[in-house]
Amino acid sequence: MLNNKLKSEILLFLNYLNKNILISKNKYFLFLIRYIYFDHFYQNKHSIISETLYENNLNLNLNLFRKAYLLYKEKEFSYNDEWITWFIGFTEGDGAILEYKERLIFVITQKDYKVLHEIQNVLGFGVVKDFKWFSRFIVSNNSDCFLLYLLFNGNLTLLSRVNQLNRWYILLLGLKRLNIFKKFAISVVPDIIMIPFKPNLKDSWLSGFIDAEGCFSINIYKGKDNKHFCQCRYILDQKDARYLLLYIRNILNFGSVNLRNKTNNVYRLTVSMNKPIRKDFALVIQYFQQFPLKTTKSLNFKLWYKIIDLIKLKRHNKKEGLELIKRLRIEMNRYIIENKGIGSSKFS
Repeated sequence: MLNNKLKSEILLFLNYLNKNILISKNKYFLFLIRYIYFDHFYQNKHSIISETLYENNLNLNLNLFRKAYLLYKEKEFSYNDEWITWFIGFTEGDGAILEYKERLIFVITQKDYKVLHEIQNVLGFGVVKDFKWFSRFIVSNNSDCFLLYLLFNGNLTLLSRVNQLNRWYILLLGLKRLNIFKKFAISVVPDIIMIPFKPNLKDSWLSGFIDAEGCFSINIYKGKDNKHFCQCRYILDQKDARYLLLYIRNILNFGSVNLRNKTNNVYRLTVSMNKPIRKDFALVIQYFQQFPLKTTKSLNFKLWYKIIDLIKLKRHNKKEGLELIKRLRIEMNRYIIENKGIGSSKFS
């Protein structure tokens, strides 16, 4: 097994080459070397990365983050694991783990500025900048970002986010001009954990992810006999996330995952049915009642659930009930438009 000093030197050298070699094939080759090296080192250290270990990785590891937060901020992080898990899910949907000129940068872009101010107040660092059509929560202080590294390490689900955090890890290994580690009473950077966290319906990760990437909708259409039908849908989109969406579908016990047409590898999970009294559909409702959404999508969900109640009572079969459902759907669409994605890939 390689010792920590040699390990750090190899990672720094590969990172330097990756940043300075412009030929794309060489870049891919270096990324491959680095990935294989990490995988080999992790397997040696922990004996084996197996499917069983992956399946058992269901609990967040937040002890190191809480201890470091107490030392750095001189006060305990007072919010519970439910809020942190929601924040991690929200980050994986709308956040960006970046680095620029030996500086760690963390960004969340959102149209709902209120939720960004909540995040700033809870974490106790970062700034919120408001633009014309959206707002951004930005953390650019290396020490604050190191706290986020401890919070995210081992607790991320998407491979793309794990890879972004891996770049932070490599940069942290070479940070000498800022003596950030004395502030946290540690001598080395905790190793990056490449094993993804697997969320479930007993934690709030999915609630945060939906706040970032999901929506609820109602479609109204006529059948052959001129009867009106209301199709209730819960939708979740994510780029390069087919296996994650399949996993979410499995824990929800219902839905379909498909590649969206004319997109850059964006997959969609759709839970859709015309009869929302099904037990599987109720599981979605129960989950979001237990782990409420924090953005304006919470209002979208409440209207969606209200329409489902009306459909259960067969109010859509009468003119007055159908008109009420249409009015509620218009109100839902307003919140959907307010939460529509920003569309920039620079901060994702």
